[in-house]
Amino acid sequence: MKKSDNRYLDILKKNEKCLWDAACQMEKNRYEYNCAERVMTQVGGVIIYLFVLWVINEAQSKGIKRLYFLARDGQIFYEVAHIICRENQIDIECKYLYCSRIAWRVPRYFLMKEKCLDYICQRSMNLSIDKMFDRTLLEEFEIESVCEEIGISQADRKRVLNHEETITIKEKFRNSKKFLELVYAKSKMEYERTMGYLNQEGVLENKRFALVDTGWVGSMQESLGDLLTFNKQQQVITEGFYFGMFKVPKNSVQKYYSYFFSPKEGLSRKVIFNNNLLECMCGATEGMTLRYEKKNSVWIPILSNKQNINSDKWNIKENHALVMQYAEYITRIEGIPNITLKHSRKITKELVKTFMMQPSAQEAQVYGAYLFSDDITEKGILELAPKLNQAELFGEDFIPKIFKRIFIKDMNKRQTKSYWIEGSIKRNGTMFGAWHRFNGVLWHGLQYLIYSIKE
Repeated sequence: MKKSDNRYLDILKKNEKCLWDAACQMEKNRYEYNCAERVMTQVGGVIIYLFVLWVINEAQSKGIKRLYFLARDGQIFYEVAHIICRENQIDIECKYLYCSRIAWRVPRYFLMKEKCLDYICQRSMNLSIDKMFDRTLLEEFEIESVCEEIGISQADRKRVLNHEETITIKEKFRNSKKFLELVYAKSKMEYERTMGYLNQEGVLENKRFALVDTGWVGSMQESLGDLLTFNKQQQVITEGFYFGMFKVPKNSVQKYYSYFFSPKEGLSRKVIFNNNLLECMCGATEGMTLRYEKKNSVWIPILSNKQNINSDKWNIKENHALVMQYAEYITRIEGIPNITLKHSRKITKELVKTFMMQPSAQEAQVYGAYLFSDDITEKGILELAPKLNQAELFGEDFIPKIFKRIFIKDMNKRQTKSYWIEGSIKRNGTMFGAWHRFNGVLWHGLQYLIYSIKE
């Protein structure tokens, strides 16, 4: 084993013997780890275990007996929670809930009326009119009818929009009675289907439950709260456990509980953390949930793909198996370890800082090539950390980014080139790596300070 391969084990050995023992046992029982397997076991396996352990402890202390793990990031959380609860005979029901931002957002459009245009026309990487239509789930013949009415050509639909064009299209949609009627009709139909699935899974029962997911901005829980409130014709307050929250919906009545950081807490943890990278590490085996259909009296999720888009080059099932195996090892060694939240966060912070901020060249190459999209439609897929040239790297530094945000309105020129800049820096092999990483920390610090002030 190379000395560089010991860096995660060294962190565990220094901080918590039982976590280190489990990792060492797994190391001994395998012939050899490849790069992805080592990270999934000694970083992913540990931080996912610590997060899920916190969720279960918090649920017990709050008297919550049912946990819904949200697709797709929640798939691996669900698998680990099942192991912890089973092996320790914990009386908490764990269920996996098929859902996505689009599957729960479209059913809200008719409730939101014209405000739904804020979501349909929301800015994202490589935004096009087609991507806006994808956010409505309208059929192609309906889309063509709208385009004919408001004067949108086939070429216009494919082209990436700048800031002014996005505003123009949004106003065309607002002034199109046909478009809004079609969107509302589709929304009402998807609402009925969604409630059918949620009722089948017990979400409509008068039983206290909490959601479990990676987190970030709280939109999924807000959507569910609105759907349940409309269904029951009274205010419904839901609860959710999350790895981290950068912000929560303004004036939300929903309850959000955070493990690693929250809108007003954990700035030092936020600036060394990459949420996009964690999502890749939590990648599920299946594709995104689009909507629900009833077959043979059972509501089933309709997926965008049967498999994760990365399945051709990533063994997602093997990644999950490693994380689950780690949870089983630690459970056999320690049962339920007595690790405080403060200590758990410290261990997580050291692991994610080492991996996310200072990846090895091989880690940056392997994880940087992971295909990723920040859009609710999962369109506009790019590598997580593409190999940027030197000019592009300098364009991602603090001052150039500030300049672009203030003076450049064209989204194509403003948007970031990398979802994981530290990975791109390492893939470039630049001698200015430390400088670029420092600029990345400054940029993240500014973003999160702004978030906390707004909160």
